[in-house]
Amino acid sequence: MQEDVKADASDEVCLAPDKPAQYPGGEVAMMRWIAANLRYPPVAYENKIQGRVVLQIEISATGEVDKVNVIRDAAPDLNAEAVRVAKKMKGWVPGTYNGRPVRTKMNLPITFKL
Repeated sequence: MQEDVKADASDEVCLAPDKPAQYPGGEVAMMRWIAANLRYPPVAYENKIQGRVVLQIEISATGEVDKVNVIRDAAPDLNAEAVRVAKKMKGWVPGTYNGRPVRTKMNLPITFKL
């Protein structure tokens, strides 16, 4: 095993999984779910604030979204809504390394457009 690869299914993040975590149904299903659950923040809507928030999410070895961090922000209200929606995502297929489920990270962009 390479030194930069963490493949322990505990709290270590696998930096190079054989198979990354995937939302059930794939990327199209994930984008549909996000669109159905995203609520445009009223203040941002009234002030015509738009933007793209990029999150880094950690998916556990059991398929749960454990950690969510904003790595590119747009506006405080948009950031908070993106984090809220990401934390609601359930049932991911975890990433694997050597056939075992592992904790992985991925970036998730969420665009707010009027």
